[in-house]
Formats: sequence, structure tokens, C-alpha cells
Amino acid sequence: MPQRPPDTVTDLVNLEHIYFSNKHRPEAAWTLPQGIKKMKALRLVTKAGLGYDLQVAQEIGELTALHGLGLVLFNSGPELAQAFSRKGRHLRFLALYTVDSGGGIQKLNFLHDIPSPPLLLRFARIAGAIDGLPDWVKLLRDLTEINLTSTELRGDQILGVLCALPSLLSITLWRNSYTDSDLVARAEFQFPVLKKLSVVSDLDEHKVLRFEQGSMPTLETLEYRFGKMDKTIIGVEHLTGLKQVNLLGNRDNPALTRMEEELKSESNKRSSTIKVEVKE
Repeated sequence: MPQRPPDTVTDLVNLEHIYFSNKHRPEAAWTLPQGIKKMKALRLVTKAGLGYDLQVAQEIGELTALHGLGLVLFNSGPELAQAFSRKGRHLRFLALYTVDSGGGIQKLNFLHDIPSPPLLLRFARIAGAIDGLPDWVKLLRDLTEINLTSTELRGDQILGVLCALPSLLSITLWRNSYTDSDLVARAEFQFPVLKKLSVVSDLDEHKVLRFEQGSMPTLETLEYRFGKMDKTIIGVEHLTGLKQVNLLGNRDNPALTRMEEELKSESNKRSSTIKVEVKE
């Protein structure tokens, strides 16, 4: 459950940055208090817990200087859409996490219904199930980095949406971000400036990462987690701009060793080498 700061925290009207972190409990958060609207100087708030207090959600919209927001949502019902919209249009950084507050984990589907979405976003993190990425994600012309965890989407629902973003440089896919056994970067998914792809799920059912010819032409760095599992990467030869591959897992994993050898063989065929590193 979230911790509560003293009520007097809202008297710090010149405070610009509030940050709460617990490395042993990633879901840990501090509860946003009523009266936070008085803290007009706030530019970054993370990781703050938001539950059923709609007044607090509405007050966030009155923080006109706020450009970065990280919320742990103990209630992600539809009433958040309107309240969130008041602030969303100004945000550059947004991170949303859902946790079970006793009634089960709710989906982040309220994001589909935001009247004025955060179209100036540069960084986004979504950690929670959702029925597809919102349509407005396709309009994020300034987005450079996105991280997804537990979104439980099909691969095409992720890559097929993000592929058209003109400024997107980095994608990170964590545990349960996608449901496919094979994650496929299709030829029609062009990704005009993408430089880095990290597929770091530690689930055994995520077996294959596949690149079709013509996909991700600007990709320079690839990270893929093997752990101790039997996984593989197919189609590296189609990544003509690739410079670095990080294989994450145990060196005694035959699948990882085999992939390392295949990558080095591919590197030897090229005029510019691919640097391959194994990171345990």
C-alpha cells in the first residue's frame, strides 16, 4: 500500500521535484494529498499513488508547471480520463503503473477516453494491461522513448502502432508486454529513426524475435534476454544498420551460445562489424 507524506507537504509551494522510490518494492508509492494544487512550482512528480480520490486527480490538472508525472494507480477507472486530460496536454514525461489494491488489477483503458491527450510526450512508460494502445499514440510526433510492461498486447498491436512515429529512437519491452510466442518486426513496420530495441522479457513462452527483410532499417542496438531459456533471434541479416547486440542471460545456455556464434558469423560477412556482448 502507498505511504502517506505529512499533510504539511502541500505548504512547500516552491518545491519543484518530488520523487519516491523503493528498489525492493517497485510498486511502492506515496499517496498524493488533497491540496497538492497549491504546489504550483512542481515540475516533476514520481512515483505517486493515486486511488479513489477524484479531487486529487482533478488537482493534478491545476499544476500548470508540471511536465513530468509518474503515477501508481490503485484505481484506474473511467473517471480518471477527464481529470487526467486537464494536465495531459502539457506533459513531456509520463509513467503509469497499475497495482492490485484488493479488488484486482484494473486495466488502463481510461487512456483511450482522454479528451485532450498528452501529445507533447517525449518519454512514456505503461505498466499495466490495456486493450490496445490508444489511437492518440499515433500522433506523438515528439516521442523518443517508450517502455511497456504487462500490457498483454499482441506484437502487431505494439509494433504496428509505433512504427510510424517520426521521432521514436528507443523501444523497451518487458515482462508480459506482448503475448505472442514469436515477436515479428514486419517489413511494413518501417520505424524511420529507431536506434534501439530492447526485448527483455524473462518469460519462457516468448520464444522467437524475428525481423523480416526491410524492417527497422535504422536499428543500431539490439538487446534480447535469453536467461536460461531456449530462445532465438531470426533475420539479423536484414538489420543492415546494426552495430551492437547485447545478449542477456547465462553463458552456459546453449541457445545463447549458439546465437552468439551466429551473430559473429554475420558480423564477419559485413564491411562494418557487429559488436556482440553477453551480459549475465
